Amino acid sequence: MQKLEEILHVEDSARHSVAEAREQTERIAREAAAEADLVHSSTKRVAAAEARARREAVLAEARAEAERIRSEADVQHDALLAVAEGRIQVAVDAVVRELMG
Repeated sequence: MQKLEEILHVEDSARHSVAEAREQTERIAREAAAEADLVHSSTKRVAAAEARARREAVLAEARAEAERIRSEADVQHDALLAVAEGRIQVAVDAVVRELMG
């Protein structure tokens, strides 16, 4: 009879251990899922911040390039205008000489 009680006690102890292990496994799984959610949302925030920073850098570079092109175009425009004005003056002088001559 004592052997049977020992067996029943060991069996009960084993069931209790399995139940505790199951509970611990479920708790660990819940904690891991919660931690994964935190990592995921943190990663999304970091990625979004990096994307915003990159976008701003690209926009700043594009604005600088547009300003450089605009300045270069202004210089070329002024040079062409000076050449055109010089040619107009030469043409006017030629017409005046022809009319006077």
